[in-house]
Amino acid sequence: MSTVYKTSDQDESGDANYKEIFNTADHVCHGGSGNNTTIYPFFDVTMYGRNDSYRDNRKNMRVTYTGVTHSPTVTNHVYTLGAYLAYTDAATREFMWHQTMPLPHVTISAAGTLSVKIEIKNVDSSGRFIVYGNSTFETRVRFMEVQ
Repeated sequence: MSTVYKTSDQDESGDANYKEIFNTADHVCHGGSGNNTTIYPFFDVTMYGRNDSYRDNRKNMRVTYTGVTHSPTVTNHVYTLGAYLAYTDAATREFMWHQTMPLPHVTISAAGTLSVKIEIKNVDSSGRFIVYGNSTFETRVRFMEVQ
């Protein structure tokens, strides 16, 4: 087991471009021969989301793995965070949540470092999100290695 914590809050608003949450969350793999080691990453996020003038409060998250040779390949896997609201008026709506997401597990065949990159963006450019981090809890990536 290993954990990589987000060290500070990240506040993003006003566009729909991906923002790096973790450039690389690294796990040093012990590995094993013959593809017998599996890495199970989990993303624990404490997050605030807001839409300012549009009913779509969703955020998209994109995940990419690099580093030690792994299978299957994980490149730009996209997930949805948040909610789409069935309201017709253009009112601000705010949400706060803590979520644990299992990320794709991969098999490795040797020791090395598995790096996970996580990016988040507003679906609509009028949105805002804050990903909270303080080095000890809130937002983090956890790795479980099973041989």
